[in-house]
Amino acid sequence: MNSSPASLGTDRYWQIIKRRWLPGSIVFLTVLTLGVVATTLKQSIYQADAKLKFKGNTVTSSLTEASKAISELTPIVAQGNPLDTEAEVLRSVPLIKKTIDDPELQLKNSDGEKLSVDDFLANLKVGSIVSTDILEVKYTSQNPEEAAKVVNTLIKNYLENNLVVNKAEAVSAKDFLEGQLPKVQDSLKKTEKEIRQLKESNEFVAPDEDTRALIEGLRELQAEISKAQGEMASADSRADYIRNKLGLTAEQAVVLTTVSQSPEVRETIAKLQNAESELAIAQARFTPNSPNVIELKEQISSLKNY
Repeated sequence: MNSSPASLGTDRYWQIIKRRWLPGSIVFLTVLTLGVVATTLKQSIYQADAKLKFKGNTVTSSLTEASKAISELTPIVAQGNPLDTEAEVLRSVPLIKKTIDDPELQLKNSDGEKLSVDDFLANLKVGSIVSTDILEVKYTSQNPEEAAKVVNTLIKNYLENNLVVNKAEAVSAKDFLEGQLPKVQDSLKKTEKEIRQLKESNEFVAPDEDTRALIEGLRELQAEISKAQGEMASADSRADYIRNKLGLTAEQAVVLTTVSQSPEVRETIAKLQNAESELAIAQARFTPNSPNVIELKEQISSLKNY
């Protein structure tokens, strides 16, 4: 009885499998082993993120009653985006280096060497959320704890940078106003003298109310002029600071704006300044080991780490 072609084909395949089962098994096990090893060695990637909210009115000057705001979260040029400025500050080389060198981080690359600025920036993402005044900061790492620490340290350095900028800006505005005060006073005296001479030469005595109104109007005009000049000096100071910190040319710095502060940061700055003043008084009255001095130093340290 003759076997069917299908039966002959099946027998042939079975004979081939019996002769070659060992090489086939080796190949199969090799592929399976490589797949398991690759899956085991695959490292997880973690991402930490934080958000910074900005407001238009930032630093308010208390140098004079007539002054309003030293600066606002607005670009120096009309086409500039203030959030883009803040993003560039967060990505600036000085802040990145300060974060990499932080004693609690000591960031290393896969070869155990100090992490470069370029490698850090490759893991960092800073961008604004559409239709908001919020910047989002993200950092990726194979270590979830490291990713979180990097984000927190970078933002801490950024806020400290804010404090330096606004202190420098306030000092600049204060110096300018102090320099302008004698000029304004001289101008007012000259105006009052001219008014008296005008009345005497024309034998005209204006009512006291009109005279006071005229003088008050002149004072307001002088105040507006001084305010405009102060804002110009403040803008120049901000542009110089940004240029120096980010290593930019004067032309590149003009498109950047001053670093802004939230109300919470402004409150912290005020508390820090008060604590520093109280510490100076306490150090003059008590010894360095006095509980008052120690408590004020701890308070200042806590505020600086805010």
